Amino acid sequence: MKNPIWLLSGFLGDDNHWGEFPLALAYQSGVMPEVFNWFKETQGAQSLAEAARYLAQRAYAEGTRPVLVGYSMGGRLALQSAIEAPGAYSAIVALSAHPGFQKIEEREARKREDAAWAKLLRENVDLFWEKWNQRGSLQRTTTPAAPQFDLHWANLLETMGTGQQDFLAPQLAHSSLPPVLVVVGERDEKFVATLPSYPPSVTTHVLKNAGHRLPLEAPQELAQLLAPFIRQSQDIL
Repeated sequence: MKNPIWLLSGFLGDDNHWGEFPLALAYQSGVMPEVFNWFKETQGAQSLAEAARYLAQRAYAEGTRPVLVGYSMGGRLALQSAIEAPGAYSAIVALSAHPGFQKIEEREARKREDAAWAKLLRENVDLFWEKWNQRGSLQRTTTPAAPQFDLHWANLLETMGTGQQDFLAPQLAHSSLPPVLVVVGERDEKFVATLPSYPPSVTTHVLKNAGHRLPLEAPQELAQLLAPFIRQSQDIL
């Protein structure tokens, strides 16, 4: 029996962020992934680490050592959960996921930025969605259909935003971790710049002709890239 694949949605994430990618990955890997909207089940979590531990508890309870494929905030959650509970998973894939800031001043600046976004989301959902898609990393990407907004997302920005997390890259060097693959789009320049911070044990890849929203922009190419990595990590249960 093959390990299941859990797709961890990004911030504002739902099926719209995955597009054709789940079917493409199922065809390439032989496993139909499960879209896991984790934020609906971790609303009590006050940090990325707490959400990561919840996810690990579920994985341990099911006993299947899933492959985590997380996009953006979901990718950060996947990396954090591997650090918290490496034995819970057979492999980790982080798509367009920031490893966190090394400098305190960068972290504090991001906290202030996320607080401003959270305030706008609470006050004017339509304006938030318009401006969110004009951000640097999203300007040149495919825009999904507008999601069904949940004001809990404002809380996520304040509790699990990039400025709230530790710098994860060095923690991924531990020998007990499952195989980790980090993928970013070549047009996602700020995220490409983070790749040298990862330890040699982490496999990194820059997907050509793609930006931040990898599953929407290049579903077939992404599935072709991930499938061999997933197959190599599969356990025979």
